[in-house]
Amino acid sequence: MEHRDFLNMALRAAAGTALARKIGKAARNSASGQRRNVFAGLGPAAAQEIENENTARFTAEIDGLIEHGPFKPNWTSLHSHIDPEWLRDAKFGIYTHWGPVTVGSSYCPGDQEWFGRQMYQPNEPAFQYAREHFGDQHTFGFKDLIAKFTGEKFNADEWADVFVRAGAKLSGPVAVHHDNFVLWDSSLTRWNSVAMGPRRDVVRELERAYRKRGMRFVSTFHHCFSWEYYESAFQYDAADPQYADLYTLPHAAGAKPRFGAIRSVSMLGIDGPLGWKQEISGVRVQLPESKPGDYAYVLKIA
Repeated sequence: MEHRDFLNMALRAAAGTALARKIGKAARNSASGQRRNVFAGLGPAAAQEIENENTARFTAEIDGLIEHGPFKPNWTSLHSHIDPEWLRDAKFGIYTHWGPVTVGSSYCPGDQEWFGRQMYQPNEPAFQYAREHFGDQHTFGFKDLIAKFTGEKFNADEWADVFVRAGAKLSGPVAVHHDNFVLWDSSLTRWNSVAMGPRRDVVRELERAYRKRGMRFVSTFHHCFSWEYYESAFQYDAADPQYADLYTLPHAAGAKPRFGAIRSVSMLGIDGPLGWKQEISGVRVQLPESKPGDYAYVLKIA
């Protein structure tokens, strides 16, 4: 999977899990109460075909929503957004981070949420811990750790009760971290919590439990470091391209992201396309003399 396609998939996912659930084909399993995901039981090739098909469908639908939505691609329009009263009034919220990393990091020294990265770095305590408890990283990697993330004791109602007693007015999970494992019933990536691991829609269960108790629900998406997160893993099991939809395409540490075919480059707040040149290391963009803002530029690569 090219990096552009990978980020496209991530951005479409971040547009809203509700939209993903509406389009997704997963159904309730009446016997177990679990959901069956569209990727359940599929191999990498078949999963890739579904990922590409659904990404194209999401792209068209979301682009349509954006085109007819309340905001336009310029700073004046975006500055007209007003934070909702409930967000300004809610003085205390609880944000949770739970996922496959907790299988390895619960009893391992180091940075908890970075276990998926540090288990491949020989100078980190997580590297030796993973090797002693799970096996050589050439054969047992983060992809295999997911199967051990079963969540058999997870109870969304218990979480919600604790947070309400603590006085929280809003709460929610990291829906997907840099490790690219998503905690909802996704039809965009096979690496999701309904197709494998706990085989439960964690985001959905938490959303229902929190809203039932009057809390506001929030979720976060951490795609910004996905390209770098597994760089050390490419010396081990992540070198196999069939897992590129989890680890990204194998690349050297510090390498620029790889993009697929590019048709145009534009900047938020500037009318018309920008000059650009696609190179092996990435994309070189010719910025206009007059730029919207002093520090941050929002580019759209299509």
